Amino acid sequence: MPAKPIHKHWVERVRTIRMREPERSALSVARQLQREAEKLPPEKAAEYGKAPSDRTVRRIFKEIDDASEDVRRQYRLVHWPETFRNGDLPWEAAPVVLELMRCLGRGRPTVRLAEWLWRVTQTAPDLPFAIRRHLAVKLAGTESGFGLEKGAYREVEAYLAGRADVPHLTLTAEK
Repeated sequence: MPAKPIHKHWVERVRTIRMREPERSALSVARQLQREAEKLPPEKAAEYGKAPSDRTVRRIFKEIDDASEDVRRQYRLVHWPETFRNGDLPWEAAPVVLELMRCLGRGRPTVRLAEWLWRVTQTAPDLPFAIRRHLAVKLAGTESGFGLEKGAYREVEAYLAGRADVPHLTLTAEK
């Protein structure tokens, strides 16, 4: 019987770690993810399934290493001014991205999260920052880097068009 596919949560975690810390070994990442899995609440543990093995981590490493530059860019961390100078984000996005960085404290957002926050801000600049951030996390969290689940688009679209309440955030913020 074929193995159950690895949950997207784990794939995204491996990709993010790979882009942030390219020198890390697959075994080290697999061990980290196992520790993370042990700390998950029971409902998330059931949803996400087992953390990936080091062999699976190596396979995901290869996938992200071989991915297009545009896909790899989404997993990079934002640094001011480098991210803007190299064209990963437009300079016009800097104020809202710096606001996000203040909100995260010492953490750094991925380019993907920052880009979604910028898009939501362009669409609805009068929304409170907390709601714009919530919508951006919803969109960034559902995007796999190789495609976006259409359901998240429709939920956020309905909210922005005034046809629905703020979408429930079922995904965690990017780490």
